[in-house]
Amino acid sequence: MPSLRFIKAVTEDAEALTSISKLTFDDDNMHHMGKAGGPPGYDSVEWQRTKITETPYLKIMLGDKIIGGIILYQKELGHMMLGRIFIHPDHHDKGYGTATMKFLEDTFPAKKWSLETPTYSARNHHFYEKLGYERKGMVPDCPEPLFIYEKYID
Repeated sequence: MPSLRFIKAVTEDAEALTSISKLTFDDDNMHHMGKAGGPPGYDSVEWQRTKITETPYLKIMLGDKIIGGIILYQKELGHMMLGRIFIHPDHHDKGYGTATMKFLEDTFPAKKWSLETPTYSARNHHFYEKLGYERKGMVPDCPEPLFIYEKYID
């Protein structure tokens, strides 16, 4: 069985990551909203290239195949924000999301982790809550209603 690996993305990965991002977010939106869509830049190769050069952006590898991506932001010393995580729908419900989150929490030294996720995405809420994240409110003045989740690490 191929192993899951996390490798810094390079700009040459942008097209593959965009394709997986679009498929993943469109699938989730179709499931919950009945229409394709996703967060800003989810379907833009240029947006992905920019994020790859500006942020910690990791590709999720299964063997030698990219199956997803992770975008992180350091908000302040000791506080990391999960800007985006996406895994190809063919690889959902196999424990890869949980393994990815454990890798992030173990690899990036932070006492506080935060993230935002759409209010309509019950599947995301369940996932983050089972990992110990707590809903802390909503993003103010946001055109798409988003919940804020936080987790503190000892």
